[in-house]
Amino acid sequence: MITASHYAEALVRLLLRADNDWLLVHPPHWDLLRRFARRGGVLVRVADRLAEIGVRPAPVFRASAELERRRVAAALALIQRVEDACHEAGLDDFVFAKAFRHFPDISTEVDLLTLAPPRAINPVLERALGVAPQRGLAEWVAHASTFRVRGAGAELDVCHGRLGVLGEHVAYAAALVRSRRRITVGDTAFHTAAPEHQLVLQGMLRVYGHRSFRLADVIYTVRAIREGVDWDTVLRGARATGTESGLSCYLSYVDRIHQRACDAPLLDPVVAAALVRGNWGDTVFENGHFGFPAVRVGGGLYVQFLAHALGRGDWRTAARVTTMLPLAAVGVMTRALAVRN
Repeated sequence: MITASHYAEALVRLLLRADNDWLLVHPPHWDLLRRFARRGGVLVRVADRLAEIGVRPAPVFRASAELERRRVAAALALIQRVEDACHEAGLDDFVFAKAFRHFPDISTEVDLLTLAPPRAINPVLERALGVAPQRGLAEWVAHASTFRVRGAGAELDVCHGRLGVLGEHVAYAAALVRSRRRITVGDTAFHTAAPEHQLVLQGMLRVYGHRSFRLADVIYTVRAIREGVDWDTVLRGARATGTESGLSCYLSYVDRIHQRACDAPLLDPVVAAALVRGNWGDTVFENGHFGFPAVRVGGGLYVQFLAHALGRGDWRTAARVTTMLPLAAVGVMTRALAVRN
């Protein structure tokens, strides 16, 4: 019986340019593969790789991939409008930290991290995009705003000087903006984060307050590590933010997924010994996402983060975590139900 795990491992190998035998020997259920690739944030790349190896997908897959390319183009145009609006208003302290890590795929949620307060940046974006910001419970807790522009291909999530489900990371948000770099996509340059910061963000944002992470996250992480990162910088960033345990948890999952798919460990033994500690359980692949034991993992991670904040005498962050965590649980659940419906 061909299971979702078989599809997950086949897609990992396909996108990492390992062997493609499974897809060639076992013609896939194209609608199922389409759904996994789309929900996993890798549909355009899967379509491109299939073309490279000479596999012609079924019409349902080709049509979905073409629609996704159009959505990505619209999302890229949205990012360009936001970037232009920020520059024209003189609000230049911003970065699209995660938007391009999966290109030519782009998430349906584009994050803009800005140091400008809501009263300064939101009117600028409202004029440029033609819609008012929405600030529900989840956004209020995270100190964020959401702009939903019809036909834009993605919603814009604006993080106002804070990162994390609880808006608990302030200093790192400022450091991320200061250390931003330029990346060229097509003929246009955008502000983004360095690979080392991207890995810190993965550990900070993929497991705290979440129940799963996407296939696209796994592919990005594996490629970044294979291409080479400065692990001292990564570790310093994770330790400074109190999210070393989150990075350990996330990398242990990715390393295990890579081991199953490619029959080899991802992490260098020295890096693994320094980072991968504790029993975080395992992941289960479903609908393009890797789920994990969120209640046990999330609880343990926030306890350790709280201990880090208290150990540094950061009473404000400790108070925010203890106060906002129950509200965040309700807000995230409400938002997930709204998206699902």
